[in-house]
Amino acid sequence: MKPRAILVLGMHCCGTGALTRCLGLLGAELGSSFIAPAADNPAGFWEDVRFVSLNQRLTQLLGEEWNRWWEHLIPPESPLSPCDVHSLVAEVVEEIEERFASCPLWAVNDPRTLRILPFWEEVLRRARVETDMVLVVCHPLACTQPLEQRYGIPEARSLLLWTGQYLGHWPRLAARPFQAVDYDRLLEDPDRELRRLSARLGLPWSEAAKEEVRKFLKPDLRHARCTINDLRNRPNVLPIVVETLEALEDLCVDREPSAVSARMEALHAEFRRMVPLLRALDAQAGFARRAEQESVALRGLVEARERELAELREERARSRTWRWVERLRGCERSFRRWSRTVVKTECIPGVKTHARDTIDSLDYEEWMSTLEPFSLPNEDEVAAMLQQMGGKAPKISLVVPVWETPEKHLRECIEAVRHQSYPHWELCLADDCSTQPHVKNVLKEYAAEDARIKITFREEKGHISRASNTALELAAGDYVAFLGHADLLSQHALYFMAQVVVKHRGAKIVYSDEDKIDEQGRRFEPHFKSDWNPDLLYSINYARHLSVYQHDLIKTIGGFRVGVEGSQDYDLLLRCLPHVKPKEIVHIARILYHERATDGSSALATNEESCTGQAGMIALQDYFTECGPSGVTVETGMMPNSYRIRWPIPLPAPLVSLLIPTRDKRELIEVAVRSILEKSAYRNYEILIIDNGSVEAQTIEWFAEILRWDSRVRVLVYDQAFNFSAMNNLGVRHARGSIVCLINNDVEVINADWLGEMVSQVCRPDIGCVGAKLYYRDGTIQHGGVRLSRCGLAGHLHKHYRGNAAGYGGRLKVVQNCSGVTGACLVVRRSVYEEVGGLDERLKVAFNDVDFCLRVRRAGYRNLWTPYAELYHYESVSRGYDDTPEKQRRVREEMGFMKARWGSLLEEDPYYNTNLENFREELSLKRHV
Repeated sequence: MKPRAILVLGMHCCGTGALTRCLGLLGAELGSSFIAPAADNPAGFWEDVRFVSLNQRLTQLLGEEWNRWWEHLIPPESPLSPCDVHSLVAEVVEEIEERFASCPLWAVNDPRTLRILPFWEEVLRRARVETDMVLVVCHPLACTQPLEQRYGIPEARSLLLWTGQYLGHWPRLAARPFQAVDYDRLLEDPDRELRRLSARLGLPWSEAAKEEVRKFLKPDLRHARCTINDLRNRPNVLPIVVETLEALEDLCVDREPSAVSARMEALHAEFRRMVPLLRALDAQAGFARRAEQESVALRGLVEARERELAELREERARSRTWRWVERLRGCERSFRRWSRTVVKTECIPGVKTHARDTIDSLDYEEWMSTLEPFSLPNEDEVAAMLQQMGGKAPKISLVVPVWETPEKHLRECIEAVRHQSYPHWELCLADDCSTQPHVKNVLKEYAAEDARIKITFREEKGHISRASNTALELAAGDYVAFLGHADLLSQHALYFMAQVVVKHRGAKIVYSDEDKIDEQGRRFEPHFKSDWNPDLLYSINYARHLSVYQHDLIKTIGGFRVGVEGSQDYDLLLRCLPHVKPKEIVHIARILYHERATDGSSALATNEESCTGQAGMIALQDYFTECGPSGVTVETGMMPNSYRIRWPIPLPAPLVSLLIPTRDKRELIEVAVRSILEKSAYRNYEILIIDNGSVEAQTIEWFAEILRWDSRVRVLVYDQAFNFSAMNNLGVRHARGSIVCLINNDVEVINADWLGEMVSQVCRPDIGCVGAKLYYRDGTIQHGGVRLSRCGLAGHLHKHYRGNAAGYGGRLKVVQNCSGVTGACLVVRRSVYEEVGGLDERLKVAFNDVDFCLRVRRAGYRNLWTPYAELYHYESVSRGYDDTPEKQRRVREEMGFMKARWGSLLEEDPYYNTNLENFREELSLKRHV
């Protein structure tokens, strides 16, 4: 008997995953590695990771995107040559044959399959696998909500996408036998629908299978319950959408199949004729939507500024000294701006460097008075949220260990909690044997005034971990937050935390931005953080305050651990990680916590070594000993209380293929190659020089010389017009290594461990691209990782900072995850390079590395930047600058390509805080809403 595959076809968010799971319960093999469930789909997608990655790879090679609905009706010409298609088909056939060798029946789903169905039919035909197809039909309105939540696609476009998916491929489907299943009918009567489907597919239907299906298929798997009348009564819904749904529902109940097929064919032709007009309307709607969003934001800004001006006028009318005060403030601002400009600029003409590693106090004061207030809720908004939560409002327990706290600070800490706009909290304070009598008196006083305040007094001093655990014993909330005994919460801290945990029901850890506050109540040194950034956390405890944990999670790990005092909060977070998925960790980009900075406090002791660093090393080493991989060691980092993780390199050490595109310029390529050969401590590599038509005799002579001098060097000829992407793709095809390093011809190695460091990072299975710390010729920073930007699409973090600077939040001296790294020195596993389809050859010069890194990130890998790999990069010396009309036109075209492919994703970088400016490369605060 031939092996058999069942292809489950349909629309995104239409129930293909649920049906696939049912087929698995009926005996079909589904695979062993699936896309992780989402918050709005906890039952899982049941999409095989390898199958999806193959589909992504092919669609990317074809230059297609699943959400461009019109391409379903007007397929673009394939840029693939017959040779490319044959090679890809042969590769997939080999894998399919391996799978079916031990699996006679296999079911897979991915909505992209409809788009490339002929490819899969050819693959399965060559693999001698029989194919059955099942089309899952769902109500279009049921798709709109999840599509908007997951991908930001508005309802109008979702409906067009739904219609294009089913109508666009109808001629292809109509020519093949397939079974149609209505998802709503499946949920309403799974016994009837699956009995019918199993009979047609020849699958067993038993009482045991029926029971398992009943347990899995629950009503809450439906995104929304809709009827055909809901669609008819919806304003602005095209009649063709309604007619398509009616025809598909008839198809699912076998109502006159030939008549339904003829009707679908007519609808397909009609929709195809409508495409030009609908595309124009779709684009116009998108423009109008963005304009409305900007208009709302501007209206809010204007109204807030008008209120602020009115208040200032009233204050001025009451004040007699406002004229003198305002003049003095103006002088102060002018002087501080002047002094800041002087500090930022070195004496080298034309060279701009940045000396500050923190936000300037004046900038922060302006931000607090202009932008921060506009983002805070008023009383009506708080009341509305509380009413909406109803009985689902989470209770948050604030845990505070107390010891010898000055009375003023203790009262301010407690009062900040009592004045929270969110009322569902409890304050759990444990005194650790304080000797000052006011401590006990203050705690008893507040406990008597507010039933939400719980207190306990330890009988013996236990230090911060034991005292925190004692306070934890009082906690009865759904979530637990930790508060220093002298620190302050912002007024709406718990409001925003509760808002997030209600919205993200799966959230187990939530953390916010923070700043410091002095004795006079002045706030300074804001820390605007990255979203979840595992490798940054391994380097430095960046999350810190305010952190809120699911209470059950804290119970699971047993609270704080004794023996790591000084880094007990770091240890707590690390011990939680094995029980938490990345999507269950949420960052709030708001200042919700003010750490008290006094003489001798940790907030002012950031430049002093302490037990904190040693305790952090113990916490990290214990974490890796417990969670692996084996062979990981922890060392002190470049800054106090920072760490360097040494990841093991596999044995034998993998071969690295270094690809260097070049043309002439012997003075550059020779320096680059010789610095690699002479300075690199990691020795298992080969160098592939990709020559783009060199004509200078001295360069050609040097090629011959280097080939004789070192057998690890090869020269490949690329005799077409310059195309960075195509040249590197050529290099990968000829590479022998399992690791690929893209490297420019205008670099020079600085430290011997550069390649070993990058290899140790890229061998980790969850890491995609690894980038290096690159310097300009004058020693200033050229590349500290790539961040996404609204204006220029992408920019380099910390560009022009001094080479020895710590960077904002110390990030120039620690390993971290980032959205991308520059292709001037980029290391990636060859398997990952090929999985995402390599560099896109339509991006000939610019943005190809950014696009590649984003595709790697989308495939589920984390990109990483390390300061322990250092090279000079004499940027654009070889190719020159984009300073001609032709080059500038090419840049505009490539920018347009990137915006069309990635859209709004370019506007928000998860590793770069939204409160920081993203129109300029300098790290500074936003000055606009």
